[in-house]
Amino acid sequence: MKYLGTRRGTGLALVLASALLALSCGSGGTPANLIGPGQGTTYAFIGDAPPAGSSILRFEVTLSRAELCPSVTTAGECQGTPVTLVSSPVDIALDQLQLASAFLSLTNVSAGTYGGVRLTFSNPQLKLLLADGAVQELEGADLPLSPTTVTPAFANALNVATGAKASFLIDINVQDSIQTSQGVVTGIAPVVSLVQLSGTATQPVEVLTDTTGAVSSLSKTCPTGKFTLTDSMTGLAVAGVQFDSTTAFDEGLTCDTLADNQVVEADIELRSPTQQTAQFFAKKIDLLSESGDEGLEGVVFQVNTPTQPANISQFVLLVNHEQNLSSLTAGNFVTINADPTKVVFSIETTNLLVDSSAFASGADLFAGQTVDVAITPGSLVTAVAGCANVSDNCTASAATLRLKKSTMTARVGGITAPNLTVDTLPSLFGSFSVSTFRPLSADCQSCALESITVVTSGQTEFEDALGGFSAIQVGDNVTVRGLLIKNGFTGPGPVPLGSPQLVAAKVRRLTQ
Repeated sequence: MKYLGTRRGTGLALVLASALLALSCGSGGTPANLIGPGQGTTYAFIGDAPPAGSSILRFEVTLSRAELCPSVTTAGECQGTPVTLVSSPVDIALDQLQLASAFLSLTNVSAGTYGGVRLTFSNPQLKLLLADGAVQELEGADLPLSPTTVTPAFANALNVATGAKASFLIDINVQDSIQTSQGVVTGIAPVVSLVQLSGTATQPVEVLTDTTGAVSSLSKTCPTGKFTLTDSMTGLAVAGVQFDSTTAFDEGLTCDTLADNQVVEADIELRSPTQQTAQFFAKKIDLLSESGDEGLEGVVFQVNTPTQPANISQFVLLVNHEQNLSSLTAGNFVTINADPTKVVFSIETTNLLVDSSAFASGADLFAGQTVDVAITPGSLVTAVAGCANVSDNCTASAATLRLKKSTMTARVGGITAPNLTVDTLPSLFGSFSVSTFRPLSADCQSCALESITVVTSGQTEFEDALGGFSAIQVGDNVTVRGLLIKNGFTGPGPVPLGSPQLVAAKVRRLTQ
């Protein structure tokens, strides 16, 4: 098992880096070889994990401004002339940053020390699954944001030396940021902390895991090359991402076939073996779709009864990303029809031991799975009212379905090494305590799930758990990421048989 040291608490993580240069990510700046005198570079990132039992389906907020402050008073005021880190608003889907972080900026700053970062937020949007199974959307006057500006301070001043690089993480605590009264959401009050990041010759500063985006500015002489990846979530570009013979190309992609305008999923490391050097490097690149293909990526919200007599599988997808389907946006619901005679099922390439038979037909679809869907061209039908609700009945047909890694936060209810049993599951799985049952699979249309088995192995990374698996205790809240499979789970019922498995790539023990 792999162990990663403590880096953050229970918040969302944005990584910002300040020092020598700025990438072309909408924040402005200069190339790395044009560093001004007396300057250094900063990198910035963001990420989070919601509480166990969360009803959050989507949580989005706009980061309107981010400024690096020379000093911060005890009252939280930015003093001195701040340095702008993002010059235009950035929309951030906090629900997609569990066990992950997103790149924000790379900026030239004057050498010196900095006390904190002034952050201005706007336009929070929250989509919740209520106890009765209804979906509630909150925004505008129904979701007040106060304060709109916060200025977290570094525990120790950020030092940017001449010609050197410094990096930090903006950690947004989702659980504490959402204000409630008697179980009802009353508003958003951002709770944010800052974590300084550092790397070594063998340990990257930060890893942008499973970052989806479009390839551009590709330059290659195989097996080496570099490209720009524009993140589908933030719209920001990570420029100059290098690859070489150690980069793993999967899902039919090779160095020779990598091309501009393809949509890929990449694991990108920010490597900085010394304070004077830093480089983004693609450790893995998977092909999601070619230029012009129509596709969706998201979470299976519910699985419907197959339609008869054709036995076409049907499920509702909560959209995270779209490709070439501009009438849709993140947070929409689309009912996907999967004809068993036409759809190709597959599992994303990983080092996790999951047999391909675990996701081979509509019978293997399960609520909570993350899937990538290639849409049959011309099959999307949207409603006049849009696709904000399941009842809007937006539909599309699938050409391929690929199972991807899902992420959730839950409570450890039992330990049988090397596996964990987690309960207090997200409300997506229903709840026995309030007698709310959901269509979790084709054969379990009115069910609630009490627990999921988290399977760990030598391929599982443990974060914020000194000692790895042995540090996890019953009662801990954990965020887990991996492939979610039915594993013999069947209905009918409200009381189903069997326990689904999440074969874990990463486990984070959350601070209590």
